[in-house]
Amino acid sequence: MFPEYSRKYKTIKFVHLKNNIDLAISNEAKYCEDIKSLKYEIGSNLGQLLKEMKQK
Repeated sequence: MFPEYSRKYKTIKFVHLKNNIDLAISNEAKYCEDIKSLKYEIGSNLGQLLKEMKQK
């Protein structure tokens, strides 16, 4: 999956991760994102943070 993955150093090149950020955000949006509801439901609001970071 990650051709530059090195077993010796256990690293993944950032370029492979960067190309999938939009996919990760859309997958994360399928779960709860409301900060108050996260106490009782499974989810994350990391997608909202990433969207804000991309805009700036």
